[in-house]
Amino acid sequence: MNEFKDQKEMRMAMNGKIGLMGGGIILLLSAVTSTLMYGMNMFLIMREFSKGTKEYVELLEQTKLSTSLILAAGICFIVLGILEIFAGVFSIRLSNRLDKCFFMKKIVIGLMVVEILVQIFLFFTGLFNFSMLITSILVPLYMLWSVTRLCKIAKEYPDRTYVVNKQKRSAAPASQAPKKSLHERAMMPASLSDTETVSETQEAEEE
Repeated sequence: MNEFKDQKEMRMAMNGKIGLMGGGIILLLSAVTSTLMYGMNMFLIMREFSKGTKEYVELLEQTKLSTSLILAAGICFIVLGILEIFAGVFSIRLSNRLDKCFFMKKIVIGLMVVEILVQIFLFFTGLFNFSMLITSILVPLYMLWSVTRLCKIAKEYPDRTYVVNKQKRSAAPASQAPKKSLHERAMMPASLSDTETVSETQEAEEE
């Protein structure tokens, strides 16, 4: 089956595909530029504190954060960043696969659970950042909504593999140079035409 029953199903399928792909791209960018950077900064703070750098010693004294808490936060950010990259890559790769949408739904739900737990941990430790809610909660929610669209379509079309069927364009096999038509021969220069005529005559005599 190459087409959907109606425009409503087509819109639902395309919204799910585009939403899952877009969410995966945002998740990847957020993981590389934000989540992993937070984790690396936590380890940097730990290293500078252990060296006795005045700025970082005063920072920990002002925030009243222990080194073990900073280390735990760094590990949480690194693990979360890896999970976001994992979910982002799979979301992009499988956004057009109806047969994998239920698997993707499990990944998105698992990511949401981890994101919520990390945010709760950060809130109670005083490291909560409101701006992180956009990528940590809203983006996974949008991805969950998108993959749910695909799951509904997959139930309607259990034998369908792709949201948009991939059409294989078969390249035309290489063949011998086509023979020139009468019109093409008439438009050729006389000298070239005569040369080809002589060549064809010689080939006929040799045969």
